[in-house]
Amino acid sequence: MGNRGRTSRSGSAGGPVGPPGASGAGGGRRVEPSVTWRGLKRYAAATCGRRSPTPSWPPTRRVRSGLGDIAALLCSVGVELLRAGGRTADVAGELRDIAARYGMQARSFVVPTGLFVRVGAGPQGVGGELDFAPVDGPDLRLDQVEALLGLTARMRAERVPFEEATRALRTLRDMPERFSPAAVFSGYALLTVGLGVILHATVPAARRGPRRVEGRRASGCR
Repeated sequence: MGNRGRTSRSGSAGGPVGPPGASGAGGGRRVEPSVTWRGLKRYAAATCGRRSPTPSWPPTRRVRSGLGDIAALLCSVGVELLRAGGRTADVAGELRDIAARYGMQARSFVVPTGLFVRVGAGPQGVGGELDFAPVDGPDLRLDQVEALLGLTARMRAERVPFEEATRALRTLRDMPERFSPAAVFSGYALLTVGLGVILHATVPAARRGPRRVEGRRASGCR
């Protein structure tokens, strides 16, 4: 009786003692690791301690206000670039570079009639501030395009204050035309006359027209 009791507690000869119900291949008992909540907590604490800390999410109300201002600024810049005749891919790249100067990541969806800009998205690409701006108004003139390209080049090179960039865009839109309508009409008229003189620089060509002159040249070649 005594030997049987000792055998039932120790399992097979020389085998370790394990929890009840864990029998081995030979009918003896095997040792299984005991899993406790305390051990799981220690493992989780050790594992999380090795990870890099993540920023707090979602952002505070003050941070969201700053993100909204930057998104509105990027939308304004993108609209002016599209009015200047820029390609959609180039506009998206410039907006991304400008946002990087403000320490933000920007994602944009640009089409010729408008654009979406999201600034400060979370780890999964959601959240942040989303803004939309349609492209309305006529195309920019050459003097406006020159001022816009100078502003965007500066914004890509350095961090321009938000108020200064907004004021520069407003000034760019309100730039007066360099010439009056009468001067523009006179310029187009002179341009047309100049092109005609280049094509047919003779007095008979101005009187008879280009078709008769071309017919005489053709008959002379024969």
